[in-house]
Amino acid sequence: MPIPLLMRLLPYIVAVVAVLGIVYGIHHHGYNAGVNEIQTKWDAAEHAAEQAQAAKNMADAERIRKLEVVKNENIVEIDRLRANNRALFLRIPQTACIGSQASADNTAGAGQLPDKAQAAFDRFMAGVADEAYRADRVVEDCRVLNEYLKN
Repeated sequence: MPIPLLMRLLPYIVAVVAVLGIVYGIHHHGYNAGVNEIQTKWDAAEHAAEQAQAAKNMADAERIRKLEVVKNENIVEIDRLRANNRALFLRIPQTACIGSQASADNTAGAGQLPDKAQAAFDRFMAGVADEAYRADRVVEDCRVLNEYLKN
């Protein structure tokens, strides 16, 4: 009785052994070959990403260097403007320009500047306004630069 039973189960046993052999062969030979190919692709992609990041870092460093140069130029300009403003302030008369009486060169009433003085004052104020505008531009450039460097 065991031999006919064995003969009936023999094709199933052979099929199971064959499936196990195929699975073993694929696992140890085909799987390892695929792993090496995938690892090679992974390494190439990682290398490309590293190169891109290095290029970005270099571009950022160059941009920061240029912005530092602009910042330093702006600081020098601010210092120059502050020094000029102090010198201009020292040249302004510290007493009020109030005339008590009309004089020969002051045909206007009391409290007004003579025409020549008014013209000189207007020229002076135009120069001060120009310097103030330039100072505002420099301050704005520095503000933008500092905002960028903080980020």
